[in-house]
Amino acid sequence: MPLLISHSLAAGVIYTTLDEDGDLRGWRRLLIAIGLANAPDLDLLPGLLLGDPNRFHRGASHSLVIALGLGLLVGIVAWRTHRWHWRLRGELVSGLYQTALIVSLLLGSHVVLDALTADPTPPVGEQMMWPITDAWVQFYPLFERADRVAGPASASEFL
Repeated sequence: MPLLISHSLAAGVIYTTLDEDGDLRGWRRLLIAIGLANAPDLDLLPGLLLGDPNRFHRGASHSLVIALGLGLLVGIVAWRTHRWHWRLRGELVSGLYQTALIVSLLLGSHVVLDALTADPTPPVGEQMMWPITDAWVQFYPLFERADRVAGPASASEFL
């Protein structure tokens, strides 16, 4: 799996390409973008607490279907509350879809980067299309793997 820095760099590329500000004036949105691009790895936390860091990793949180659904949900909430929405450069789409698109892209970038990384530990890949299918998917690995603990491990062993 790519490290935090890889997902953060992907968020930076998406942010600078699509965000209306696209520079450091929008640093708060950049931090939100980085957080969203790394959010799927929060599934490591319950496993860490149970002593098996990878127990829930690469499952539902690593699904493009879930990324699209969460993006749409965040877009609807932002649109209905009128509190905050993501403004895209050139207004590629309108209204709630601006926020839905960028949130989906940020979450989805994590899934795609992980699918492009070598993963020899069974089950290989991630459940990219969950809940449509439980199949584990890995694309042609373009990136070397970051070693991960197979099976139960303490937090210090995992880190």
